[in-house]
Amino acid sequence: MTELLSESSIVGIYLIYGLAFFAMGLAVALETQRLSTNLPFARAMRPLAAFGLLHGVHEWMEMFIQESGFHNEIPLPVWFEGLRVTVLALSFASLMAFGFKLLYPNRYALKTELYIGGGMFTLWIISVLVMAVVIHPGDAMRLTVRSWLLMADTWSRYSLAIPAALVSSYALWQTANSLSAEQQRFANFIYLSSATFFIYGVVGQVFVTETYFYPSHLINTQL
Repeated sequence: MTELLSESSIVGIYLIYGLAFFAMGLAVALETQRLSTNLPFARAMRPLAAFGLLHGVHEWMEMFIQESGFHNEIPLPVWFEGLRVTVLALSFASLMAFGFKLLYPNRYALKTELYIGGGMFTLWIISVLVMAVVIHPGDAMRLTVRSWLLMADTWSRYSLAIPAALVSSYALWQTANSLSAEQQRFANFIYLSSATFFIYGVVGQVFVTETYFYPSHLINTQL
């Protein structure tokens, strides 16, 4: 009974977690349409909305994978897990675009977040392909395709999620510092958001699934 409750709780957590991110992304997207695009903060909110929507979809995909494993059903196809990792990396690339767009509002023109996010995602794709060449699934390390995908998942958190969260945290902090005394109440909310992104990056993305990838075999969710 305890095991069943634990399994259903994990699935429920992924459901709520995904809903929270998706709702945030949808709310930010709707708010962006309402605000003037001449405001630097409003322009930076577009990639933040993309992050919320994509990350919410990723959590729901993870929920299906977890539920399939709990019920000892036929594992979901490899392409589904590959799609999950791709959506995860895209969400983190969007978060990186948000951070840079907010940090340098006057340096980047309209829609440049597409180049920032797209560039980061492309670099991630190249690095993952390099890993595939260096460490072939089934070779010396005896990796299966699924375990290799887990390494790609871990690498997306190390190379994209942690830097993106820290850049976004710093950008939000700088934005709050630039506000006037009359906007202090708004600044306090931004300070809170900055601290939340910092915790999300330093704590939430450091403890990953245990893989052969350093240092995940030392610092992981099992620990």
